[in-house]
Amino acid sequence: MQSVLVALGLLAVGFAAGGLAWRWAGACCAAIPPVSPHLARLACGLMWAGLGLVYGPHLETVELCLLALVLVALSLTDLASLTIPNACIVAAVLVRVPYIAFAGLLGKADPAALLVRSLAGGLGTLVSLLVLTVILDRLLGTESLGGGDLKLLAVAGMYVGWMAVPMLALACLLGLAGAFVKAHGRPDALEPFAFGPAIACSLWVALMVAPLSAGFVRWMF
Repeated sequence: MQSVLVALGLLAVGFAAGGLAWRWAGACCAAIPPVSPHLARLACGLMWAGLGLVYGPHLETVELCLLALVLVALSLTDLASLTIPNACIVAAVLVRVPYIAFAGLLGKADPAALLVRSLAGGLGTLVSLLVLTVILDRLLGTESLGGGDLKLLAVAGMYVGWMAVPMLALACLLGLAGAFVKAHGRPDALEPFAFGPAIACSLWVALMVAPLSAGFVRWMF
């Protein structure tokens, strides 16, 4: 019941906070569509509500809601300009740092272990994807993942660790589906598309299922 109340509260607050994500995206890219503020508020409200329902009234919920705000802003910018601003990547990393510090101060986690796990997840994801990208670029003869996409996936690795791998598969499916719809169902009309929103959505899904996965692992071992 407590988590439901938190989710309802965050739905309202997130809807209002979505306007900040839209303004941030507008500061990064002048080509943001006029409908974007409504989409930003709806996306942010729903993402915050989902996180509140899963994580409840905890410090981690605050951290992930701030991350969701960044994800909405970078998704709008990528949709408009096919670019993920470095400022959004830096913000997503900086959201993680205070959480690690405060989690240690409040006795919620060992800050050193959490920092090492976050860095290992981010660097491990980045190195693995760099190798995969080089191979795919040579096979396809074209760029498979942009620099912004790689940075965002590395950030995802910081937050979800090994779950970044299945998350990438989901992001690929969502990205291709979005590109196919944009091309009106014509494979010959496919053009470069914004991969950032698909990664952001997949990261949110991974964050939603992370507590369930952790509980299952504890139950198994």
